[in-house]
Amino acid sequence: MYHHFLGVSIMSTNELILFICITLVVYTYIGYAVLIYLFNRISNKSNGVSYETIRNWPPITVIIPAYNEAAVLPEKIENTLASDYPPDLLKILVITDGSNDGSESLTFHDARITHLHQPHRQGKSAAINQGVAAATTEIIFITDANTMIHPQALKLMTAHYQKIKVGGVSGEKRIRINHEESSVGGEGFYWKYESFLKREGAKFYTVVGAAGELFSFKKSLFKPLPNDTILDDFVLSMEIVKQGFVIDYEPQAYAIENPSKNIGDEFKRKVRISSGVWQSLGRLTFLFNPFFNVKLFFQFISHRFLRWTLAPLAMIIIFVISVIEAQQPVFFIFLLFQVVFYALALVGFLLKNTKIRWPLIFIPFYYCMMNMAVLAGLWSYLRGKHSVLWEKASR
Repeated sequence: MYHHFLGVSIMSTNELILFICITLVVYTYIGYAVLIYLFNRISNKSNGVSYETIRNWPPITVIIPAYNEAAVLPEKIENTLASDYPPDLLKILVITDGSNDGSESLTFHDARITHLHQPHRQGKSAAINQGVAAATTEIIFITDANTMIHPQALKLMTAHYQKIKVGGVSGEKRIRINHEESSVGGEGFYWKYESFLKREGAKFYTVVGAAGELFSFKKSLFKPLPNDTILDDFVLSMEIVKQGFVIDYEPQAYAIENPSKNIGDEFKRKVRISSGVWQSLGRLTFLFNPFFNVKLFFQFISHRFLRWTLAPLAMIIIFVISVIEAQQPVFFIFLLFQVVFYALALVGFLLKNTKIRWPLIFIPFYYCMMNMAVLAGLWSYLRGKHSVLWEKASR
């Protein structure tokens, strides 16, 4: 209850903690998005560019790291070669990392394609290092083997290098949300939300973490990644920003993939990513320094740090305090709201192997799954169980 001191109502300790935690959660998932959107509209900021007037395109290299992707690599190569980019300026580097499914023996009858094989599996970061070292062009693209890119993606992204401060360009990850076999409803909604934040973030200053499914950068700005790096896309892009450049965003240059078929595989993938978060936070300490770049600091804390650390903890505290103080009307209302929300998430979990895809239940389910993965990832990292070797999720 409120306490009164000299006629002024003062919050109790639990009320104050509840208020702080609710504010933090709301700001993390809603407030920041609204704030940065309004700022960009008031400032009339835009990061759009046109490629139609470009006559002299630079040579580019597309690097495709792959582990046991024999089933999709031929289609991926065909998809990349079909890009609307001058054929004589396009090179492709396929890096098979410890593959043993036959993809390591694939031959490609096109002079533009080079296939490099790492006999011993080292992980995506090592594959990227090998690919960048072998590339002979300044503009480099990295794209996953199981994602298909838009025909004009390479041109759309390359056009951003007309801006002198652009050191990298992120494409957009899209999910085929109507894929009938998906068991992860809510994944498509999440990536739409994430793409919105990236788009507005680029207008404000920079993208804080590129989409690893389709990412471009200047070779001269590349810093070799430690081979144990888990979040290669985040670390790579932040190392470029550290040098005074920005990561731009091109929403029309998208890479599309099917959602995960198996929620267990998707959860393990999220836990691994969360472990990578804690690893990268310990290495990219400049992001915590507001004096290095105040705009970057604001974006990093708002878009990444709070979501990766304090917000999941705040949700637990909100629930615990609501239960303890449930006899009070305000706390009871918050508790009731949470019970309904978590009940919907539970229904989503129980229906995860069915074809029912109601957003009302699967968005709460996916939201809760992500936050559980954050906590599980922290536990995995603290126990030293995190691994740079990725596990393919069924799609």
